[in-house]
Amino acid sequence: MKKIALVAVAVFEILCGLAGFVMVLGWVAAVTPYDPVPALWFESSVASLDCGVMLVLRTRYSFDLSRIVVLLQIPWY
Repeated sequence: MKKIALVAVAVFEILCGLAGFVMVLGWVAAVTPYDPVPALWFESSVASLDCGVMLVLRTRYSFDLSRIVVLLQIPWY
């Protein structure tokens, strides 16, 4: 069961990372002035994609990094 859950989280992180790339590329194609929000989306999508791949490969710190990336994506007000 633990393996299935880790693979499910990894696939979800990879898909979210790819969706972030698509959103940033759409923003870059439509708007030219710099806006910090898409840059943050790009960085979180890179981190999410990396952690998803690390979870699939079961590297040493993949679970801990995945938890950090998920916590950083929660909006804090």
